[in-house]
Amino acid sequence: MAKHDSTTDVQEVTSTDVQSLDPAAMAEMERFKAAAMHRPDDEDMRGIQTAADARADLFARFGESGLVWADEVLGTGWERVKDDKTAKAQLVEKPFIIYYWAFSPGDFRDPLTGKLRDFVTMWIVTEDDRRYIITDGSTGVCEDLDKYTKRTGRQHGLGVRRGFRRSDYKLGVMDDVKGKVVPRDYEGPTEPATTFYIDV
Repeated sequence: MAKHDSTTDVQEVTSTDVQSLDPAAMAEMERFKAAAMHRPDDEDMRGIQTAADARADLFARFGESGLVWADEVLGTGWERVKDDKTAKAQLVEKPFIIYYWAFSPGDFRDPLTGKLRDFVTMWIVTEDDRRYIITDGSTGVCEDLDKYTKRTGRQHGLGVRRGFRRSDYKLGVMDDVKGKVVPRDYEGPTEPATTFYIDV
């Protein structure tokens, strides 16, 4: 079987009557031509042994645009926090703007009702210009925004002057009180819990 040559494909494409191609198709054709022209062969691939080799080869082939970083060209550039609770704790009594928020079905089942809870994703900008993506599925922030959205239809541009407010408490772990807030003098086993609210 003959070896497939990508340059043949380019020649066939470029022989098409370009007058019949729309701008999007012409742009796609140019991208295809560029990729075929700069495609490394087997020998080139064998020569790439390290990250330094890859960088040097890319810059040699394509100049300064030979290497771009994913966090600079893909996505929104907003930081999706790894620990939502810690991120919200850092915004207690700190002003910020919720640029936009959206609700999604959750996979956490309310221990009291047995129903799945929705959660909210918030795009937050702080006063020192940090941009975070933070989620919340609690009866605090998520419920605050859910009620506001149902009342106004709005899901953007909410300034929070006083930041978040936190409420720390204990949940029972035994069957008769599992998932329920227990009084301070409760002597059975408990687990700590925190709910954050939009402080107004």
